[in-house]
Formats: sequence, structure tokens, C-alpha cells
Amino acid sequence: SERYRSHFDGRIVELMEKGIPEGMSQSIATLNGMFAIFDIVDIAFKKSVSIETAAAAFFAVGDFLNLEYMRTQIIAHTADDQWESLSREAIRDDLDDQQRQLTETVLNEGDDFNSFNQRLKEWSTTHEGLIERWNQLLTNLRTSNVLSYTMFFVAIRDLLDLTQTAMQRCADGDACEFF
Repeated sequence: SERYRSHFDGRIVELMEKGIPEGMSQSIATLNGMFAIFDIVDIAFKKSVSIETAAAAFFAVGDFLNLEYMRTQIIAHTADDQWESLSREAIRDDLDDQQRQLTETVLNEGDDFNSFNQRLKEWSTTHEGLIERWNQLLTNLRTSNVLSYTMFFVAIRDLLDLTQTAMQRCADGDACEFF
């Protein structure tokens, strides 16, 4: 998406301003997105879609729910001790798992990206209340003066409610209908 491209380009500039050569800056910026490759391949395999469709769907779900904002906040939040460090990793893992599960829920077997986009619109209408609650929670986080791991846990739990509700509408292996 345009937002990811802008973030990627901004990261390259930021690294170059610190004196890192352009080629190395591009490599480092690329590493930030590599976290998703295993989830994307898994989605493509499970849903019998191309890697490109799985990747586009994965990032579209993340974009739609502003998950990159949450991921960035979690990663950037300092850990004062080992327990907070473990908390940060657990929260980030949960966020990644939920993004994968939501993508799998919306993406049907054999979909192309255009049909996925239509299904994402249908899905968002079906789950409008939970999505509004999620967006309100993100707004509260953005306007908060201080973030804490407790806040992240509450946010991820809220996202889990959306994930589980979406998954309950689908039987294993069946196509989900959102009408």
C-alpha cells in the first residue's frame, strides 16, 4: 500500500541521515517487513492463492486495522526488565498471529486480490461494531501521554475479540460468508 511504501522510503532516508550508505539502508529497511514472510507463505499455502495475493491481503488487513501503528508502538516501547521484554515479545507475537488469522478468515480459497478486497468490505460491514471499538481504542492510545504494557495487553485482547468473532463465523475449511 501507499502507506507502507511511504514508511519504507522514510526509513531509508532516516538511516541514510545517520550516515548509513543507501544500499545498506535499503537492506535494513527491508528487514522490517520480513517478519511477515512466514505468515504470508502459510496463508498462500492454506488458501491456495499466490504469494502476491496472500501478501497483498495480509498487508491490506494490517492497513485497514492500523496494525502497523500498534506494532511500531509495541516495538518502540522500552522494557525496564526481563519480564517487560518478554511481555513485549508476547504482545507482538499475538498481534502477528491475529493479523494472520484475520487474513485467513477474510481470504477465500483461490481468491485473487480483487475478490479479496470485496470480501474485506463485506467483512468490515459485518463486524462494524467491533472494528469501531478497535479504532476508538487506537485513538485512545494515540492521545495518551504515556503508554504501558497493560494498555497494549488490553488493546490486543480487544483485537482478539474481533479475531475470534470473525473466526467463529467460519467453519474450518469452508468459505466464510459475511452477508
